[in-house]
Amino acid sequence: MCYIGDMNITIRNIDEAVYRQVKAAAATEGIPVGIYLSKVLKTWFGKAPSKKSNAVHSVLDIKPIKTGPVHASERVDEIVYGHD
Repeated sequence: MCYIGDMNITIRNIDEAVYRQVKAAAATEGIPVGIYLSKVLKTWFGKAPSKKSNAVHSVLDIKPIKTGPVHASERVDEIVYGHD
């Protein structure tokens, strides 16, 4: 089967704290989590060295970004789902 464009997938075993940060960052930008992750992954892979390079490229090379208030994802849940 060949996919062109967007795919609906399920990703399991994501650290809950990391997911909350991603969700909050996406909400801050006003975009869905899937679109935010696509942007992040495109940026990350775009910076990957060529196969000919001896440079080490790892998830550990990713630098943290400011994603907003610490409890932003909880505020998003309150707005979206009506939880107190």
